[in-house]
Amino acid sequence: MVIRNSSPGLFVGGGVTPVAGRFLVAVSQADGVAIAALSQPNRASLTWTSTRVNAPNPTGGLMSSFSSYGPTAVLGLKPDLGAPGGFIRSTYPLELGGYTVLSGTSMSSPHVAGAAALLEQAHPSLPAASFRDVLMNSASPAPWSLGPQYGIADYVFRQGAGMINIPASIGAQTTITPSKVALGEGSGGPFTLHLQNGSSHPVTYDVAYEEGLGAGPPGMPFGWTFLLADTKASLPATVTVPGSGSAAVTGSLAADPTLDPTSLYGGWVTFTSQEDGQVLRVPIMGLAGDYQAIVAMPTVDLGGGFRFPSIGKEVSPGSFDLLPATQGGTWGLTGPSDIPNVLVHFDHQVQLLRMQVVNAGSGRPVHPVFSYFVHSTLLPRNSTGTGFFAYPWDGTRMQDNGKGTPDHRKVVPDGQYKIVVTALKALGNPANASDWETYTSPTITIDRP
Repeated sequence: MVIRNSSPGLFVGGGVTPVAGRFLVAVSQADGVAIAALSQPNRASLTWTSTRVNAPNPTGGLMSSFSSYGPTAVLGLKPDLGAPGGFIRSTYPLELGGYTVLSGTSMSSPHVAGAAALLEQAHPSLPAASFRDVLMNSASPAPWSLGPQYGIADYVFRQGAGMINIPASIGAQTTITPSKVALGEGSGGPFTLHLQNGSSHPVTYDVAYEEGLGAGPPGMPFGWTFLLADTKASLPATVTVPGSGSAAVTGSLAADPTLDPTSLYGGWVTFTSQEDGQVLRVPIMGLAGDYQAIVAMPTVDLGGGFRFPSIGKEVSPGSFDLLPATQGGTWGLTGPSDIPNVLVHFDHQVQLLRMQVVNAGSGRPVHPVFSYFVHSTLLPRNSTGTGFFAYPWDGTRMQDNGKGTPDHRKVVPDGQYKIVVTALKALGNPANASDWETYTSPTITIDRP
């Protein structure tokens, strides 16, 4: 079996165990197209030999398609660095061949560890806390993986400072801290960068701002719209750092006012030595508008009267039937398929999730203090637009609201109840009612046998 890549570049095919001489080979898109052309209109015969050739990787030096995006849920700039991790031939258990080709963090992490080892060898007195600063300062941003020919740097919130550059990090004389700047929402500063000169002579740097690709709606958070943010940077033209001394640079960024408030923008503050041309960089990013304007727990219309949030029944492990949006059902609590599940979809990360049991008639909590059956913090978003998380309610409430160990629970008597779901947005203020999102379920009837 010959599998060709569906997009430019190489990939690692697998999952087929050799049986009776049958085997699988994975080829690039270009090679697959060429083989397909040879087989028209007649079938082609492929002859396998022991000949080996070196083939360039078309996506080498670019961010891999599977590489994760940042920022963090609290708008921290991540990742920090990029390193070779796509289609890497490296060591493997001897009983499995000794060598193989793999992709992912399992490949890129050893590259960074090796870079740190070489940096320590060259500078044995470098403090442990400074390793990341030096590696980030000297990294080189990679071009946009989907259009490297355009000369646009890939997202700063996908590659951080850029691809690790071992010779540049070993040769750097100046360290800049902080090694990354997360501007947060709305405001673009001011921010201050501190330069420390490790050489005995003064160095003058030209200071500039290099724009990276930005991202925004439509399509967020489950798809990107690529954009150039046209950020306006306010920075000094130059800075001179005295020998064995330090200097500071204060600047700010102003996002394009035409951007949607939920757009991400950013790039790199660059310092180019007038002495030898070495470039040091500090990645920087921000959110154009109000972070709390992003809806974390939206109503997702699934059609036919079904939606999220809603009540559902688990019909098999991990599989659920939804009740119509206006129905809460009657439950005997006799087993997994006889327990109401609150099904919610998160478009965005949630700082705090609470599910409270209230009496259906009065709307009052079942206990003046302890009325929750879910009290969870730092929750992820769903990975698809119709994905959901399920929270089963077994007819109990927490006696400690999730703060004790073990979790003490009390049984709620048979009756009619509603579940009030409240979600605190990422970076939301618990004391600010507008930072919470709320869903109240239909009436749920508990009728145990």
